[in-house]
Amino acid sequence: MSHAGLTPQWTAKKAIKWASKVSDILKSKDYVSFLSSMYGDKPSHWDLCQTEDEKLRFTVNALTRMRFCTLDGELNFQQKGSPDNLNQDAALIPWFEFNPKRFDNMSWIFGHWASLMGDSKNKNIIALDTGYVWGNYLSIFNLKSREITYIHNCDT
Repeated sequence: MSHAGLTPQWTAKKAIKWASKVSDILKSKDYVSFLSSMYGDKPSHWDLCQTEDEKLRFTVNALTRMRFCTLDGELNFQQKGSPDNLNQDAALIPWFEFNPKRFDNMSWIFGHWASLMGDSKNKNIIALDTGYVWGNYLSIFNLKSREITYIHNCDT
């Protein structure tokens, strides 16, 4: 589970390892200096990370901001809409469509992408963001039954 997704270069085990490193830094005395360096669009591919700081920044980006990637797995942070509205010249795919067989034996739960309206087109990719803050629905996933309950936003 993550806020945004699982980067194409990682297994779930690697995501947990790097998320744990970010968590440790955020709980340390050095968290303020980390906060000043953790945002930025580069590096956009795990293989381009050369320093520990770059690996940590990539981790934050992948787990909290990612939506699309290129066909070689580079993260794209500019595109935010629905895959259905993507310019075909962009050569981008949703992160979960990159080697989708990696999800055959596991499920991944994420939010962060309201324009998907909960539809990843893969039963093992559970997209929970259905745009509640935009007047749509709140999605609640039951881990045991794998059922999703939708609650309409009454503020609209």
